[in-house]
Amino acid sequence: MIDLTAGRTDNNDIALKRQLSIKKIAQSRKNLVFFYILIAILLCTMVLAYVWSFVKMVEIRVGLNKLNDEYKKIVKERDNLIAERAKLSAMNRIEQIARTQLMMNLPTQVEYVSLLQPREGTEENAVDKGRSE
Repeated sequence: MIDLTAGRTDNNDIALKRQLSIKKIAQSRKNLVFFYILIAILLCTMVLAYVWSFVKMVEIRVGLNKLNDEYKKIVKERDNLIAERAKLSAMNRIEQIARTQLMMNLPTQVEYVSLLQPREGTEENAVDKGRSE
């Protein structure tokens, strides 16, 4: 009897050890799967970060190209406006418009009129008084 109980104890111990080892293996597999999932998530995060930065860089380049094109367009428009201003302010053109549209001619005799009043007691007043008398 003692031998039978000892054999059962050994069988129970072996069964318990087997169950424990199966649980350990299952737990280690769970840990290993969790570790692989964690590695995969980190790898995907790194790839997404790289792709995102690349997309942002391309987006910035496209914006920069648009700004450069707009700058060139504005510089060309400025140059055209400067040329048009020079053409419109040319003296020959102004003289032609004055003669044809405004019927203006060059003066034949130049007369100067003084806008300043002469002071009393000066020679000019004495001359003016002498003329009036």
